[in-house]
Amino acid sequence: DRSKCRDNVMTWMEVNVGWRDQCTDERIEWLKRATVRYFEEDDMTESGRYEELCILHPYIMFNNPAIAIEFGLIEPLQFLVEEKQIDVNAYSWTNFCSGKEPWHLVAVAMQELDQDAFDYLLSLDGSDANSPAKSDDADYRLFHLALEDRYCSSWFEAIIRHGSFDVNAPTEFGGAMLSPLHYAIFLISAFDLSGANISLWEAKFSSLLEAGADPTLDNGLLQSPLDAAKIKHADDPGSKVLKDAIKMMEDCLTQRGSEKKVM
Repeated sequence: DRSKCRDNVMTWMEVNVGWRDQCTDERIEWLKRATVRYFEEDDMTESGRYEELCILHPYIMFNNPAIAIEFGLIEPLQFLVEEKQIDVNAYSWTNFCSGKEPWHLVAVAMQELDQDAFDYLLSLDGSDANSPAKSDDADYRLFHLALEDRYCSSWFEAIIRHGSFDVNAPTEFGGAMLSPLHYAIFLISAFDLSGANISLWEAKFSSLLEAGADPTLDNGLLQSPLDAAKIKHADDPGSKVLKDAIKMMEDCLTQRGSEKKVM
């Protein structure tokens, strides 16, 4: 398994202190993809199918940052960033579990639940927390991924409070320009929120408001997040989470109005 593989690699690194020599510009370029696609012919039908084969190069985790993250190897990741000057916002690398399309390295860290890699990548100058999560979907950003219920609220907050992130910047989704608050409201109806999921969603929604998200921001269809929540609540009056969202936004606007009067 991966944890055993990581332990074996780390033990090898302790003995072979020159492991950095195995990280070369040529290998970084060659080992960007964790899998290679080939066409397997079928002699019986004169057709065939595409298969994905894993690249099992012994030094791939020293030359591919996505695989370094996948195996929990923070030191090779740091070496690739700091010494080899890889672009942490590039969509150049795949790991064994990500499929054919590259993900942002922060997204890889999230999917692997790697707190050390997540914190390290966001701490870097030039790290862009407003980036798309993956290369083939420009509208699906890192904060969209972090808003999903498998990720803790502290990771979501780290992204939306990053210096590169605009908490009111819209992204196109379903033909409309949705701010992070708009998208959070959309999630209520798109997914079945219940139990712990509601508490987690409310914590993230509260973080958006505390970070300065605007409940009155127009989405281009003359609908603000507050308007959207009220319309959805009218269609589903029994939804406690929508009722709570409306109250949180109204309380936020009241508080901001009071603060302006004091100033």
